[in-house]
Parts: sequence; C-alpha cells; structure tokens
Amino acid sequence: MNTQLLNITFKASLQAINKSIKRSPLKSRLSLFLLFCLMNTACVRTITERDIFSPEDAPNTTISITIEDREIFTDNKANPTIWADYGAQLSNNTIDSPIGKISYKLARNQKLTTNNETPPLIIHCGGNSFDVPNHGDLAIWKILPHGDALVWDYPGYGLSEGEASVDNIRIATKSFAENISQIQRDPSQDIILWGYSLGGFVCPQLAVDLKEVKALIFENAAPSAIAAKPFLLPWFAKPFLRTRLSPILESFNTIEVLQNQKLYILILAARKDRVLPITLSELLRDQLSASGHYITYHEFPNANHFSIGIDENLEKTVSGFLKSLTVQ
Repeated sequence: MNTQLLNITFKASLQAINKSIKRSPLKSRLSLFLLFCLMNTACVRTITERDIFSPEDAPNTTISITIEDREIFTDNKANPTIWADYGAQLSNNTIDSPIGKISYKLARNQKLTTNNETPPLIIHCGGNSFDVPNHGDLAIWKILPHGDALVWDYPGYGLSEGEASVDNIRIATKSFAENISQIQRDPSQDIILWGYSLGGFVCPQLAVDLKEVKALIFENAAPSAIAAKPFLLPWFAKPFLRTRLSPILESFNTIEVLQNQKLYILILAARKDRVLPITLSELLRDQLSASGHYITYHEFPNANHFSIGIDENLEKTVSGFLKSLTVQ
C-alpha cells in the first residue's frame, strides 16, 4: 500500500457483499419464520452454527480496487505486480489435523528482511464469508507491509477439509499451534494475530494455543457472541423475534478466552459499521482494558465493516502500533 495511499482512489464492489449478506443462511430462512411469527406473539429464534458460518457465500463476495489508475484487484484477482512491491514469495500449503487438511497461503515479505532482523509472522483470521481462494490475496495485501502474511481457510471453507463448526475451528487452531515451527522463518520470529469480524473470536483461541504471541489485532470485532446477538438479525425482523444463541455459540467470549494472558492489543474500529456496530469495538476495548491487557484503540471515521482494509490511514496506524512494541 505504501505512500500511494495518501492519494488513494478506489472502487470497491461492495454491492456483491451486500447481496451475499441478504442471501445469508440466517436471513434467507427468516422470511418463512416471520410469516409464522406474524400470527404469534412469542416467537423465539435460536441462532446456530449453521447461521453463523457461511462458506457458500464466499464466491459471491467480490472486490475491485484501483489506486492512482493502477488496478490492484479485479473481482478478487490480484494484479501480480503488487507482490513485487514487497519482494513477496507466495505459496499454498496445508497442515494435517484430526479433521483433515487445513489449507493456508503464506507470503514472505523479503524487503523487510534487513539488518539481520526478521519481520513478524502475521496470521489472519477471516470473517464468516472469507475464504483463501476468493479473498486471501486481499487480506495478504492488507497485512504484507508489516511482515510475513498467513491467511487460512476455516474447516469447511475454501480448500480446507472438514465441516464448519466451532469445535472444528478449535481443532484447527490447535493444529496450527502444533505446526507453527514449520511455518516460522526461525523460532525467534514474532507472531502477531489479526482477527477480522468473526475472526475476532478465532484469533484469541489461536493465541491461547500458541501460548506466546507478540500482539493481537482486532478489526471490527465484538467481545462476545452474547454482546453481538442483538445485531445478528436484520432490522425488519427485530419487532417480531426474540433471539437466543445455541450453547456452543455462547462460548464465543474473547474476554474469557484471554483471561489468563496479558497482551498488547490494537483495536481497529469502523465508525460506519452496520454489521457489528462500533459500540461493540468500544465494549471490547473497555472489557479487555479492565482485564489488564494493554490496549491501543483507533477509530476510522469513514470506514464501514468492509473497508478498513483499504482505508488510507490503516498502514500508518498498524505500523505505529508495531513500532511501539519494539520499545516496550
């Protein structure tokens, strides 16, 4: 992204994202349920894993970006020349797990390897409609200015085997922790975790499994599934429905997962987020701070749930945070 971002002009095809949201399993089944609820006064909708995990929506989410007349992405396909900006080497790999192979893509930033210093390994945990074949390069592009970038498919997503579920994701994070030495450049390479949206629940579990991480970055995340529950229904359904979470989803609680750790944490929050409103990022900030973590909070006034990754202030925000870690 470099300093070109100071003069960025981009066009992001977010219409497809909005369409995929409207087609999500939760909302597509609500129409019939609402017809029933119109004739009843006590409708209760249980939100399950099937509602949250949407691997089938990933191909429908497309983004195109142009910076200063240079096409960076066209319908999710990266311009190969962008990797030359970082001397990047990209590779597709898998790790073995009890539920099958877990797919990931790794990009090494060779231009950050100077003065015998090793750049950090930054592991990205994506949202509920993220997969590596369709969106991996975009996440890598977001992360690569700051270190080596690793993006991965949750079980049942992209090229990963298994089914999408909370338990299987926990199996996958443990498998990553067991295999991390094969991915790091060397054992001294710092690890930073970057959780976006749903990934804000996944990366904390990975932090626990890894035991030692340098820092954790949250992008448009929530402190718990219970806190996010009021925002999981579309506005038109709220007058008719009461919701509850399945027990396994209630276990998504970042504050509890990280209760035995003290981490340096950067929270990236979009003021115009209508999926997970900024009040959830603020609550995450306050609860993590109260738990003893070291919090840096940055708000993007013009960003929505999908656009922090292409915001002109992102690179300097993350760079400033990472530089502050070197003097801790």
